[in-house]
Amino acid sequence: MHFTPKTFEDKLISKYRSQVEGNMFLEVPIGNDKDIWPKGSKTRRVDCIRVLNNSKDIYRYNDLEIFKDCIKDKHIELIEAKKRLNRLVIGQVIVGIDMFIKQYKNKNVKGVILCEVGDPGLEIVCKERDIDVIII
Repeated sequence: MHFTPKTFEDKLISKYRSQVEGNMFLEVPIGNDKDIWPKGSKTRRVDCIRVLNNSKDIYRYNDLEIFKDCIKDKHIELIEAKKRLNRLVIGQVIVGIDMFIKQYKNKNVKGVILCEVGDPGLEIVCKERDIDVIII
C-alpha cells in the first residue's frame, strides 16, 4: 500500500519506518472481539503493530485473517506515537499490550513509544517496564 502520512502520529511512524524493517499494520483494533471481551467493551485502536521481519510493507488494518497470519509466532512491536512522552501514552502501551496478548494470542509483544519530546523521569519508568522510547 502506498502510505502518505497525514496525522502527526502517522508522520512519526513514517520516520520510524525509514529506520527499521518489518511489516507495519496501522490502526489495529483491540477490545472488539465479542467472544473475548464483555458486553459494553469499547474498541480501541493501536497506532501501529510492527512485525519483525525483512519486509517493509505498510498496511491499514482491514483483514483479520491476513493480520493473524502475519503475526502468528512472530515477534512484534506494539507502537503508540505522541508528540510528548507522557503518562497517557505509557498507559496506552501497557493496556494495549495486555489486551493485544489476550485478543490475538501472541505473547511476543514489545512496547514502543515514538515521540518528539521525551521526559527523563518517564523514560526511566518505561525502561523499567521494558518499553522502548524512541525520540524522533
